[in-house]
Amino acid sequence: MTRPEGAHAPGEVPIRRVDFLLVLVAAVCWGTGGVLGSLLVRREHLGVLSVASMRMLTGGLLLLAGLGLVGRLHTVRLSRAALVRIVVTAFLTAVFEVSFFTAVVTVSVSTATLVTIGASPVLVALWTTVVR
Repeated sequence: MTRPEGAHAPGEVPIRRVDFLLVLVAAVCWGTGGVLGSLLVRREHLGVLSVASMRMLTGGLLLLAGLGLVGRLHTVRLSRAALVRIVVTAFLTAVFEVSFFTAVVTVSVSTATLVTIGASPVLVALWTTVVR
């Protein structure tokens, strides 16, 4: 059965080409971050804290630029609760980044990534158990 162009089945969400490209860019950035961080630490003799800081700063600036490009930067409301969430998220991201790149230097990129992927669901389950 064919549908008219632009028509979708109930519950079906159309995928725009730009959405696919954004996911692809995110996957490439995520997939190469550990390797590039490892190279910066080993070949350029940068510290783990420097690599993690550069990665967070670059990511934050790219997020702000993306909001600006799509015209949504002016819609961001910075209430007290939002600022608290931003600060807590930044702190936890910093802890993760430093821990991850320390693990990359200590063991390997693949082991650090495997532990990160495996530990995430466990930590989320523990958190929800404690919070509830």
